[in-house]
Amino acid sequence: MILYLDSSNLSKLYLEEDGSVEVRRVVSEAAEKATSLIAYAELRAAISRALRMGRVESSRAQEARREFEADWLDLVVLEVDEGIVRVAGDAADRHGLRGFDAVHLASASGLRNSTSETVLFSSADSQLMRAARAEGLLLA
Repeated sequence: MILYLDSSNLSKLYLEEDGSVEVRRVVSEAAEKATSLIAYAELRAAISRALRMGRVESSRAQEARREFEADWLDLVVLEVDEGIVRVAGDAADRHGLRGFDAVHLASASGLRNSTSETVLFSSADSQLMRAARAEGLLLA
């Protein structure tokens, strides 16, 4: 099973948030973990934001960045190209999604269509999860 993580759930691996325990459990059961290339910038931004808002200490933010950098090498990272962006645009129209959420949905759909493996979609965003279900993705 391949677990596709959008940034909202990927961040739960590095920052203590509601749902972190559940995400870590699902991740531990996945044969492979995948995400979109855009998740790199989103994750780094999330860690920096947590630091600015005082949710984490500087030392924890540095540790989270190191852990993320190490884990990034083991992720199936899906490129963003014009085809994905156009599919994302259509998904944004259909489901009222924000741009990067639509890119995550299009990336996960593309992965599902390109493999015989089971792909599960994981997000903390309820609107994105509804859109994923409507697009025929299996939810984690």
